Amino acid sequence: MSKDPSTNKIESDEKKYFFITPRVVKALTTSPYEDSLWGTIKDICGEAGECYISTPDLALLSNMSTGAVSKHRKGLIEKGILKGEIKKDPGYPQPVWHLTIPDLWAVNIEFVLQHPTIAARVAHKQAQKDSLHQVKTSPDERGTPPDERGTPPDETKKKEKKKEKKNPPRPKARVKGEPKNPYLNPLGKNGQPKSEYVTRSEALEVWFMRCRMGGTWMEMPLSALVGFLPDWSKGGAGLMKTWRNPLNALYKKCGENFELTKLVILEACRVLNARNLTYSQPIHIQKTTDSIALDVIAGKTILIDVVDDQDDEIDEVIEETEETPKITIDQIESLRGGRK
Repeated sequence: MSKDPSTNKIESDEKKYFFITPRVVKALTTSPYEDSLWGTIKDICGEAGECYISTPDLALLSNMSTGAVSKHRKGLIEKGILKGEIKKDPGYPQPVWHLTIPDLWAVNIEFVLQHPTIAARVAHKQAQKDSLHQVKTSPDERGTPPDERGTPPDETKKKEKKKEKKNPPRPKARVKGEPKNPYLNPLGKNGQPKSEYVTRSEALEVWFMRCRMGGTWMEMPLSALVGFLPDWSKGGAGLMKTWRNPLNALYKKCGENFELTKLVILEACRVLNARNLTYSQPIHIQKTTDSIALDVIAGKTILIDVVDDQDDEIDEVIEETEETPKITIDQIESLRGGRK
């Protein structure tokens, strides 16, 4: 067994006897079924990373029903850790699923660097769990058989009711079903709608992380990005300095134009990613964004390509109070003080 020094990837014929699961797959999957199904597909695809297989066959290999395979295959595709489409191949009477394992090498390294300890990975999964709007299991879902101690279901319910009377549940500060993570919560800490400042700041922070990660992360659901965004429950003052303040300073430098600010962030991340430079917070790219913004205002650089809004997920949760206009040459000229 050997390693390619340029990529640190294992190169060996022995890999046909096993497959490797990147840690980021465990991080992004939200159920044991998704985790197991990804492993089965990876095993089938092998090093080629691509295979075609019918849903019934995949269900048999995964020890799942066809319905479960369809459901969790869709979840893996939505999370960006699996690609798939139905195709009809020449010589085959029925169309079949073509599945591809995308290249997760860079994303996996990124996750491991940001979550180097077990405690960090546990915290990530807890934040992910809190964002899923999990509800209490209903009696029907608990099933009708006796529990592990042999207690019939009816007696178990009676015991639960007595326990609730003796120890009534504590009132929670947040509404039932409301996500704890601020990026997924449409309300502020006081239960009131977020201010325009907070709404804009969170939108820019999510956009920065999408641009930094690039690739499929530009279209990932917001829930998949939660583990990479700052945790405001810890070190709020430090996060203001490294995250919120730099982005809002850039917003003001761009004439308080939200769309132009996004374009400048996107261009800065493109430049740094192309050079394979390491950065993880907005403060790390502040000099680059300031330079690009000044060049735009001075006329040295014109960003005429307006990117499509690819952060629809946050737009569904955080509604902007003002409609953001598209950037035009006239608007850029107005930032320079008018045409001369």
